[in-house]
Amino acid sequence: MKTIAYRIIVIAASVIALGTTAFGQTRMTAEIPFSFRTASGTMPAGTYEFNRAPSAVLGHSIIIRNVATDKSVFAGNSLFNSYSRATEAPVAVFVCGTDGSCALKALKTRDGSTEYDVPKSKNREKMSEIKVPMKPLSSD
Repeated sequence: MKTIAYRIIVIAASVIALGTTAFGQTRMTAEIPFSFRTASGTMPAGTYEFNRAPSAVLGHSIIIRNVATDKSVFAGNSLFNSYSRATEAPVAVFVCGTDGSCALKALKTRDGSTEYDVPKSKNREKMSEIKVPMKPLSSD
């Protein structure tokens, strides 16, 4: 009986440790040189911190925080695909129209790819995709 209790304690501690590690890998920062739209509104150009929402209900949803203004927005309802791992360095992917308006399309890290709904455009062929490199935040 004690053996089972010890195993449960070890498994619980392992799950907590692995969960903390995975969460730490999704804290990223990026210098975005243009304004962009999310489900919660438009954000100006600047340095941004991307962090997983602190709730099991929101799953792989991301909170985006402007470092200079400390304003945060919810990135929107996402589709997380852990099988679609980034093959390159972590990036934030934006879709931009010919009018200069951009929208967040995806965040790709080694944990997987988080994709967001982007408004449909009449001139889909004139839209371009821009990838902005992200780097992990230090845990210090």
